[in-house]
Amino acid sequence: MGGGTLQMIIQRRDLKKYGLQSLFIPEQLAVILLDDLAKDYGERNRELREGDYLEPYNPEVDVWLYPKSIEALNPAEHQGLTCCSFSVRKPLKPKIHTWTTAITDEHILEFFYMPSASGVDHLADDNNFAEAAERTAREFAENIDITLTPDAERQRQAALTEASKLAQQRA
Repeated sequence: MGGGTLQMIIQRRDLKKYGLQSLFIPEQLAVILLDDLAKDYGERNRELREGDYLEPYNPEVDVWLYPKSIEALNPAEHQGLTCCSFSVRKPLKPKIHTWTTAITDEHILEFFYMPSASGVDHLADDNNFAEAAERTAREFAENIDITLTPDAERQRQAALTEASKLAQQRA
């Protein structure tokens, strides 16, 4: 049997720390997400390599795999918002599916879907556990309905106007 856990988190981010203006600007959202991933999963990998554990470190099993580029975050538009959909995993474990978007200049909304298999080899060729988990996460994300507050919508419009100006200056 298989199941899963769905977790929702809203986080406030300190944009000044990064010299950023708004998470509504897709490139700036990506900067925050990639930094978070590198800090969290990169640090976990460093601890595995450098830690003093009873079991020897095996990079083919123990290393966390996570997005390291904007493209790997799979940015796409959902209801006028830039959303990123990606997964992290250890090689022999189910993927943790993540869906993230900005909901204010400084806040992100994240959903994590963590599938679990009880008594099932989730990597076996004779079941579709990984496919079903990915489909469940994708279908859930596609059906999220986000309505920004009037203030957040003003922030989004201002950020997109600023991003457009910057893009024109670069061109």
